[in-house]
Amino acid sequence: MKQNRFALVIVVLLAMTSLFPQVSFAQEPEACAALSAQALIQMATNCAGTETGTVCYAFQEIDSVLADGVEQVTFDQAGERANLNDIVHIRPARPDVSSDLASEHEWGSAVARIFADLPAGYSQSTSIIVSGGAEVENGVEPEEAFIPTDSPLSLTTTADSELRRSSLTPPANGDVIGEVPAGSSVSADAISEDGEWLRVVFGDSVGWISMSAVADDVSSLPTILDGQRTPFQDFYFRTGFAGNPCVESAPSYVLVQGPETASIDIVVHDITIRVGSTIMMRTTDNPGEPLGRTVELIVLWGVAEVNPDTPQSILVAPGYKLEMYLCETFASLGIEEDADERGCGEGEGVTFSDPILLTQEELGGICTSEGLPQNVINYSLSCPILSESSGSGDPIVVIICTDPVQCEQVRQLCLIGALPAATCDTFGFPHP
Repeated sequence: MKQNRFALVIVVLLAMTSLFPQVSFAQEPEACAALSAQALIQMATNCAGTETGTVCYAFQEIDSVLADGVEQVTFDQAGERANLNDIVHIRPARPDVSSDLASEHEWGSAVARIFADLPAGYSQSTSIIVSGGAEVENGVEPEEAFIPTDSPLSLTTTADSELRRSSLTPPANGDVIGEVPAGSSVSADAISEDGEWLRVVFGDSVGWISMSAVADDVSSLPTILDGQRTPFQDFYFRTGFAGNPCVESAPSYVLVQGPETASIDIVVHDITIRVGSTIMMRTTDNPGEPLGRTVELIVLWGVAEVNPDTPQSILVAPGYKLEMYLCETFASLGIEEDADERGCGEGEGVTFSDPILLTQEELGGICTSEGLPQNVINYSLSCPILSESSGSGDPIVVIICTDPVQCEQVRQLCLIGALPAATCDTFGFPHP
């Protein structure tokens, strides 16, 4: 079937009539909690097995805004998928519990599975969960997007090679993350722009090896240009459209979860973020439209690195947030061609706070994401726990990891002195 580019406004109403008894809720918090629980059930039912490169939604109604000359499309089947390379933006409906009848309550959510820096056949992809009242606009033009091949080559290396990180940084300048010995079995799916590197899956790792490490003909593989992105690997977003009566149990957010064993790069509001591996983002100072200037990046699992591979790199540990302050000027930066993003003019630039330790109240307000269905994410998600001990001086806040994997990257970074001593002390990890 021919793929057409179109702008798709997805109004995803996960709270459907058949799921609720015909009763009236006296208390709005109770209605919100019930709505959130049922929405997650629908997500698990309708979006199980979502393929990489597609977005899944459950809905009662969808409003489509299509490009000129594109035939009108009607989506009328719960759990239907759409190709991400065809979509300009995703906007699920905000929570609505205004009716006395639970059957009329609504909350939208969408599940996108993007390639990011990973091959099509990798065991885990990257999930983007868009909660009701949020909008995500694609920043990758369809004709410029890299689409990984679904026909990788199975090869055996003939020489040793470094394994360099698969990221938006060209492999010649990328981090060395391991070694691939001669005689290793690898699956190759792409060639670097300079022709010197081959992207492979080696065990659980994804990265680039030297082209000189293989003797086979790989000319059938596609070439990734330096910095080339896959659909929705680059995006703009905002949260909190039209208010939210269920801010505690059904908050408006964008959650990104990469594989548990590999990092991925995304570009958000023109800021490169290396995710390893679960973050939540929201706009705070002016929810909805027009877009405010403050974007919060909250780390729930692993470590996020803002401006990776640059002198301006910022590492953010789980239980911390980073505030990113966008520029004043409005500009058209996404592919929708409407000037509602914040662009930087001459003499302007995005600025950042230092990483900020979350409060228990903040952490409690965002940890509704713990209930996300396991069949739409890569691994079960739990939030870190903040513990406060009292003594003769100021209270001491300690972060307790609910799973050793959750904070393993923090421990390793502390050992080499890559994180501030105060951050390492919060986790109880040794540092130089």
